[in-house]
Amino acid sequence: MLLIFLGMAIPHFREIQNGWLKRASHIVTKYSYGIYLTHSVALWVAFVLLAKRPAPTQWGTLTALAILLPWLCYHLVEAPAMSFSRVVIQYSKSANRKMQPAGPLAFAASCTLGVSSAVCGAEGDSPSGMNCR
Repeated sequence: MLLIFLGMAIPHFREIQNGWLKRASHIVTKYSYGIYLTHSVALWVAFVLLAKRPAPTQWGTLTALAILLPWLCYHLVEAPAMSFSRVVIQYSKSANRKMQPAGPLAFAASCTLGVSSAVCGAEGDSPSGMNCR
């Protein structure tokens, strides 16, 4: 019931106008997956690995890792992966424009032809001696 109520209520909200709250929300949203993946590591390092250290050291470590680890995850893994996926999608779109829609057998045949054309030269001969004719 709560989810139904929430789904019905969402269209009645408007965008946040407060500048600092909007910026903070954008930052948390941008790094949310990294926060999700690394918060348990940050907690473990701060409170288990550094259990014998003073509380300010533990809390400082938690704060530093809670900021640093999601930032690293985003900039070293997530952002490059999203960029790579955009390239693959653009390549796929350009390749799909050249191809006609076909059924599974035609797809299998095109895959086979693609492999043989990569192995065989323009004259139908192969460097490995494979008969391409």
